[in-house]
Amino acid sequence: MAKVFADPQSAAAEITGGFEGGYKPSGVLGDPNAAMWGINQSTFDASRRAKGVVTQDVRLMTPEERNEIYAGYWTRYFCDHIAPHSGALAVCHFDCEFNGGGTVVLEETTGQVAGQRDATLTEAEVEALIDELDSEAGEDGVIAAYLQNRLDRLRDLTRRNPDGTVVKLWDAAGPTWTKRLNALAATLDISWRVS
Repeated sequence: MAKVFADPQSAAAEITGGFEGGYKPSGVLGDPNAAMWGINQSTFDASRRAKGVVTQDVRLMTPEERNEIYAGYWTRYFCDHIAPHSGALAVCHFDCEFNGGGTVVLEETTGQVAGQRDATLTEAEVEALIDELDSEAGEDGVIAAYLQNRLDRLRDLTRRNPDGTVVKLWDAAGPTWTKRLNALAATLDISWRVS
């Protein structure tokens, strides 16, 4: 049975912050931005500008600033709508938005076919995901399906190099992503694993 979190938002921040780790220089897996805890430099700059403070290197981000930005993500990705129905699913979706394209994964989990998926999250799509919790699969089954769709998406991600060659990101990041997905499933008490 999926884990019950007293405070899913705080749990998501700690879990995702732990997975995202510390500083990542620009160029990691093709991202032009440096990042800290999964928050890139341009997002950190925008957050500081909105508060009327001088921008600074993302490496100097405080845990409080991280949590403030994460709180915005929690709302933007409708995790606050999902959490009352399943804190574990909300944590799963939050983490996927940082690593794996959570919106498309959510769309896939609710049965949208490729032509319907547009990577634009709507309240109706979130409601469809919540409705899935009442299906025969139940909470554990929905989370396992979500994790499987996330895995499938990660295995298909590619990047085009400046010379025009296409590289599968899984070739470089597969072991790290496997470890992350298996750890997330274990944290959520879901008996799903990358095989």
